Amino acid sequence: MKKRFPTILSAIACVLAIVCLMQTHDLKNQVNQLQNQLDNQDVQFRSQMDAFRSQVQETLEAEASILSSYDWNWEALNQESMTAPLTFTSTPKEHSPGVTTAVLVVNDTPYPMTPQDNGSYTLTLDWPLFEEANLQRVTFRENGQERSEALNIAEAPFHQLLSIPFAHEMSASASIKDGKLHYEADIMVDNLLYGRGNDYNEPETVALIALRDGKEIDRIDFDLDQMERSAGHYECMETVEAKFDLPEGSTLTFLVEVTDDWGFTYHLFLSEHQSDGSQAAPLVDSYVTIYDSQGNILWNDIYK
Repeated sequence: MKKRFPTILSAIACVLAIVCLMQTHDLKNQVNQLQNQLDNQDVQFRSQMDAFRSQVQETLEAEASILSSYDWNWEALNQESMTAPLTFTSTPKEHSPGVTTAVLVVNDTPYPMTPQDNGSYTLTLDWPLFEEANLQRVTFRENGQERSEALNIAEAPFHQLLSIPFAHEMSASASIKDGKLHYEADIMVDNLLYGRGNDYNEPETVALIALRDGKEIDRIDFDLDQMERSAGHYECMETVEAKFDLPEGSTLTFLVEVTDDWGFTYHLFLSEHQSDGSQAAPLVDSYVTIYDSQGNILWNDIYK
């Protein structure tokens, strides 16, 4: 028995060590869980404080405002005049019927507003489709005194009235061999025919265009019968596998061209390829140029 006593003590010590390790592990888990709970509570508290500050700020701004409400929107496009009516309505907190007059300042020009029986003032103004309207402020006048409210609203009508498409290269690869660019890509074109009742510009053609040194050398039409609806708008995808001549010192540019039934043409930049193998970085947001039916540039920018 005496000979086995050290072995028994060692076994007991091992069991106690294992129990201690398990308890330590459990304690660490509890500490980690407590820390996670504290972190989550801290995040929730900060979120609630941010929301509270935002509510307080909105309340203070509403109390300081001379307006009880205002609203604005673009009406249907007039395709003949290439304009869209801007309708703006504002309701002051205080006004004197028959005495108070109101003007809306747009691009530094004041436009008189019409009083309504419900105490609001309205303005309908025809505006060029691709020209930005900067609604700067609304001003009320009565008995020689003026009260103004800054608006800081800036937008061109086409942002709301046109379905401006996006184009993306997916799983794209390009390599140069024997003076030819071997190009493979799934090309996604999105935001086609964004639903707005019956008032929308419907796509008529979608095509990949290859330009060498700025001149078109090839065109690959997409099959619009495969256009699919997704999240309220339409998209189409075309798999392209092609070879293009690319002599030394030349540049190949790939665009997607979309035409619609309102007479607009959209060129969406995809990528550029140099004969030495260098390539422009792919763009998430396409460069887009919009043309009229005569080929005149109406708008040229990065769509954001």
